[in-house]
Amino acid sequence: MAILENFFERLAIDFFRPTSTFGDEFNAIKKDLTREAKALEKREKQVRERRRRLSSDLSSFFDAVERGEPSKRAEELRLEFLARVEALRAFGDMELAAQQLLEVEVDAGEGVARLRSSYTILRPRGFGMTKLQQRDWAAYLRNYDKLETEVFEPLAREIDAAVSDIAQDSLVAVDRRRRIVAGLESRRRSATSTSARLRREVGEQVTELSNVVDGTLKDCVTRLGEDIAATFADLGRTDTQVIDERDLRELQQAWETRIEVSATETKERLEALRDQLESVAGAVARDEFADDATAALEAQSEAYRSQLDDYAELAQVGMALGIVQHEFQSTANSINDAIGRLQPWSRANADLAKLVRDVSGGFEHLEGYLRLFAPMSRRLNRDVIDLTGEQIRMYLDEVFGDRLRRHGVDLRWTKRFDAMRVQGHISTFLPAFVNVVDNALFWIAFDREAEHWIELDAVDDAFLITNGGPGIELRIADRIFEFGESTKPNGRGMGLYISRQALNKEGYDLTLETSGRDTHPTFRIGPRADSSDDAEDEEGEE
Repeated sequence: MAILENFFERLAIDFFRPTSTFGDEFNAIKKDLTREAKALEKREKQVRERRRRLSSDLSSFFDAVERGEPSKRAEELRLEFLARVEALRAFGDMELAAQQLLEVEVDAGEGVARLRSSYTILRPRGFGMTKLQQRDWAAYLRNYDKLETEVFEPLAREIDAAVSDIAQDSLVAVDRRRRIVAGLESRRRSATSTSARLRREVGEQVTELSNVVDGTLKDCVTRLGEDIAATFADLGRTDTQVIDERDLRELQQAWETRIEVSATETKERLEALRDQLESVAGAVARDEFADDATAALEAQSEAYRSQLDDYAELAQVGMALGIVQHEFQSTANSINDAIGRLQPWSRANADLAKLVRDVSGGFEHLEGYLRLFAPMSRRLNRDVIDLTGEQIRMYLDEVFGDRLRRHGVDLRWTKRFDAMRVQGHISTFLPAFVNVVDNALFWIAFDREAEHWIELDAVDDAFLITNGGPGIELRIADRIFEFGESTKPNGRGMGLYISRQALNKEGYDLTLETSGRDTHPTFRIGPRADSSDDAEDEEGEE
């Protein structure tokens, strides 16, 4: 044991110390890794603040939309505009009224532009968004488009129509050309002011960059000159006549190494600076952005890391379900055999027959529950059947009857739901309904202000499940179907994801139809929007 300890100690001394005789390669690699680690740490500090600002901006946007702030501000702007337009009708001077009308229209247009701008978030550059931020960004784009079509554009059209109406009433001497010129002049002033400001800021950054580069060049050259001067100063202070040849050779080697190391560091630093400036200049010349590639790589790295975590989680869940399925299969066969052996005796004994029926019915009920946990690739029942809404409702009442009564939740349904029919695997559709209703019951019981009802309905060729629980925020409306995404305390975020994936394989989909903090959620289970297209593609391939 002592020999082994001495061996490792000698190994560390010879190879893994900064002054080790044979440690040049290790120290070089360590130096590179340390430099890369420090660079990544600096990069992370820079990116962290940008990500924080982006998350804050997105949170402010969604909070404003949930409060209905854009619609309220648009209505205030509309009422103020209409009041100013109506005031023009009292003007006696048509030319003065025309000038005032142009000013009112320009002010209203600028107001709409400011309203749009206040809810516009520029796509971040220079860093990769996290997976959560990518989801939030996608939700932001969808909701901003909705604001554009439902709030901003209708307001702009109403302003234009109101100005056109008063101009056509011959109350104001203004034609369309004067209005166009006034509008373009307003846009020109805004664009010119913005471009001038940005040009000044870019010029300041170029000047700052030039100063930093000049400082770096001077620092590199000065440091190299100081090292060379110090080396020659050491030589001047050394009496070479009194030093033997061997020691003098070592001194010479040390002085040469000092100059070589300093020259190499200076060379690497200047080459890196040159390459970076070339990259920036080339990107500017090609109308590209140097940080875009880095941001793309960061986003891809984040996606792969998150995907790896999801796959590991799925693998663990899959193995656990596989074990449960295997054990249950053998147990189920044993129970079925035992029930079969009891059948002859039960025919001769009425009391025993009742007991056998109860055991058999209870086991079938248990088997129905456990089918929900069977891996999707190996269901106990893979028969395609016609499933009616009434059968689904009765199954839900059987599964959740006790919980519904315990929490005082009213399960409502319509005749349309009972009459709706779907063809597919029962082991795919029933778990999806179970999952949606289970979530609804949880949130109704969790939220004290929730209304205690769940309604089953149908429209066209789809089932609808609405509940009186709290609304689902616009920000997470689509994320709830992603693996690992859950707002439940200690939730796993698997149910809706697995249900949607299973339904997709059947040509159906599970979607959230209504979202918003103050809107009761409605889920839809129906044919996928692209399922008919997929079917046509498959027929074409055949």
